[in-house]
Parts: sequence; structure tokens; C-alpha cells
Amino acid sequence: MDYFKTTRKVYNRLMDERSRKIYSNRIMYNLTKDDSFLCEMVSEYKPMCALIDFTERNKKKPLYIFGAGEWGEMIVKVIKEHLCKQYTR
Repeated sequence: MDYFKTTRKVYNRLMDERSRKIYSNRIMYNLTKDDSFLCEMVSEYKPMCALIDFTERNKKKPLYIFGAGEWGEMIVKVIKEHLCKQYTR
């Protein structure tokens, strides 16, 4: 089975719009390596939304992320991008 057929099959089996959006963003990231798709994918994750809300409420306090490795770097990137978008509106 080719890649596109498999991708379409997986997408069509997803049960809700949120899952489809996350999957689509992941596919687009894989194709383009554009970090904006990765940030969109991660920002759909509820704990990440809670972390973004926390950082918005505590903007003047430092935020430390220990032992998170690559995921930690992604978390920082998503938070920075979200806050930059918020301030440029």
C-alpha cells in the first residue's frame, strides 16, 4: 500500500475533528519540516493548553522545564510562538 493511500485510510478512521487536525498537522510537518505545523499539533494537546494558560497568567515569573529533552524544546517553542502571536494581534 502506498504512503498516500495509507495516510488517507488512517485519516478517515479518526473519530473526531480534533484528532484529524492533529494528524493533518503531523503529516504537513513531516512533508515540509515547517515548525508552525508542529506547534499547531502540540497546541491541540490539552495539557499543553493548560501550560500556555499558566504561562500567560504568570508572565513575569520564570518558567523552568526540567528533564524534558526534545519535548522540552518543543514546549518552549510552542509557548514562545503562542505568546508572540498574542502580542502581535
